[in-house]
Amino acid sequence: MTTKEDAKSIICRLGVPIELANDVIEYFMRIENELRTLNLEKSSSGKFVETIVQILQSLYSPSKKYDKSVKDVENELKTFESRAISGLNDESRLGIIRISRSIQCLRSKRSIVHKNLIDPNVFDLEFIFHASQWIVTELVRLGSDTSIDNAKSIVSNLQKSPCPIVEVVLDTPLVLSCSISAEDEIVILLYSEYSSGKTFNRTEIGRALIRRNPTTVTRTLNTLWNEKLIDGNREGYALTRLGVERARKVIDEIANQ
Repeated sequence: MTTKEDAKSIICRLGVPIELANDVIEYFMRIENELRTLNLEKSSSGKFVETIVQILQSLYSPSKKYDKSVKDVENELKTFESRAISGLNDESRLGIIRISRSIQCLRSKRSIVHKNLIDPNVFDLEFIFHASQWIVTELVRLGSDTSIDNAKSIVSNLQKSPCPIVEVVLDTPLVLSCSISAEDEIVILLYSEYSSGKTFNRTEIGRALIRRNPTTVTRTLNTLWNEKLIDGNREGYALTRLGVERARKVIDEIANQ
């Protein structure tokens, strides 16, 4: 399994200083933790984007030291849109820059940082997490000269489940809410691994919902299947798009309680 040190080493192959490779992985994992714990007010996204700017600076001019503190992140990102950078093809460079700008925009416009009329919510955190995940995956892909699928696998190995209110205890994922229905508990459970493509078989679902009557679990799975919120069979269940929407709605409601 890939470790943080492995990922840092891969990113360093691009010519990125080790301290910046360390920071970009560290802030990415903090963002993931903020999503998992529903920490809506604290955000490491600003530091993550600032680190991306420093990486661009270091790759653009290796002989010149990058800024220890970036004063105008947005302006720096705009500047690099028109600068060729060694080790980054134009497609990757523009993707990294524009996605970083979108993170910065969301961070600045919502009360993650500033008191504002627009409150942060789970959808903001999910976007920031997946956007930062894309950037880290792209850096790993370029540094390892591998396929996007292999790079995604490397980054996924660094992560715990990014789904809020799901905790893995003794190798069993548990939905940490006692106030939701069996339907919502199963939907959230499946959502916790939705991005990885993992399915849950009947035994795994039963273990995760051990506090519920087995008959209730089976009946609930049938109901969700009939309503097309999930698909599959006892060998493996996965969410449909309707199920994903249901999971996100429930998670957002729990976050705002």
